[in-house]
Amino acid sequence: MLADKIIMKNEFDKDFIADISYIGTFLPEKRKFFKELVFPLKDKYDLRLYGQDWTLRDRLMGWIQKIWTIL
Repeated sequence: MLADKIIMKNEFDKDFIADISYIGTFLPEKRKFFKELVFPLKDKYDLRLYGQDWTLRDRLMGWIQKIWTIL
């Protein structure tokens, strides 16, 4: 399957410039890895994390949504 080059255009956005970027969900299995190896890099590099569950608020909202769907 090919992307439609008329619709999908490469656009450069200066707001997303970073030395290190990670795109993905903050899962419990990844916490040790990020705490020990990735988060310490933020003192030396511009580190950007994109995805869901990276903040306590996001994780709480996820739990609220799961509970709400059960009720």
